[in-house]
Amino acid sequence: SRATFEGLKKALHNFDLADTQFEAFSRDKSLQVVVPNKLYFKTTHSGSRNTLGKETHVRLGFSIEDQQGEVLFANHDTWIFLSETIPGFAHGMQGMQLDEKKDSLYPPYPRLWCIKV
Repeated sequence: SRATFEGLKKALHNFDLADTQFEAFSRDKSLQVVVPNKLYFKTTHSGSRNTLGKETHVRLGFSIEDQQGEVLFANHDTWIFLSETIPGFAHGMQGMQLDEKKDSLYPPYPRLWCIKV
């Protein structure tokens, strides 16, 4: 149908936007590169006190946003098991401190998501 075709065109356009954004990420010196063109982190607020080590579950607040900043999902007080998160999320949490805020930038499945922790 026409609506399906328009939806597919929009999805392809969004993938192109994500590719462009990840090219820009690769040049952004403020981002920590974990996996080039796949996984980046940026600390937006430094924490203090305790540092995460090898915890298996953590209490946090987070939001998932698209590349335009539209919130797709948010939860502001939840316990999660790190083994049940998307690949790379637990890696990005390692070494975080209490009250630290970090943007984790992943390609969506298959390209871009921005998770703010």
